[in-house]
Amino acid sequence: GCNPLVSYVCNLEVLCQQFGYCGGGSVGGGGAPAPPSPPPAGQPPLAGMGSQYTGSINAGINVNLPWKLNFSFTLSLMFDTKGCVSFGKTVGGGVGTGSLVSGNLSLSGSNAQTNQDLSGPFANSTYGVSEPGEPFSVEGSVFGGISPHGPVTGLTLGGSLGTPTLEPVYGSVTRTTTQVKPVAHLPVPGANCGG
Repeated sequence: GCNPLVSYVCNLEVLCQQFGYCGGGSVGGGGAPAPPSPPPAGQPPLAGMGSQYTGSINAGINVNLPWKLNFSFTLSLMFDTKGCVSFGKTVGGGVGTGSLVSGNLSLSGSNAQTNQDLSGPFANSTYGVSEPGEPFSVEGSVFGGISPHGPVTGLTLGGSLGTPTLEPVYGSVTRTTTQVKPVAHLPVPGANCGG
């Protein structure tokens, strides 16, 4: 079988087979999402199809229970290349190892066209490296899923501080969903924070 820790394609399979999210912009929707509309004539590249990405600054809490269950909660300040600024609230659950309780700070980037495209559900795979017995660790995550504008994949890098870990390398595989609330938009020609 595929390994969702290292395969974006497998993450999409996990979403479809286990969570019933197979595209079309809705649970169980089936079929491929509609392609995005081309930008209007004369629209600057920043708001066009050639450079649509998202980034975020994140702060979260991660909990690993003794029987390998993992829960996470993250708050994010999100930006996209359409000029939109949003607040995000992400909750996740799955299986994992590592610190019993930890707090983390991180930066994320993705090929999502808008912040709203990061609502999920997404499959998220996290790896962490720490000196056994030390509270600080460095973490990296990959995530993937289907948005109304098509497949999305992204990367998160950061650090965490928590209860000392027993393993030099740890990881988790979770399903996440995010509530996205637009709060502002930058003065970018063609900005559309509603879609």
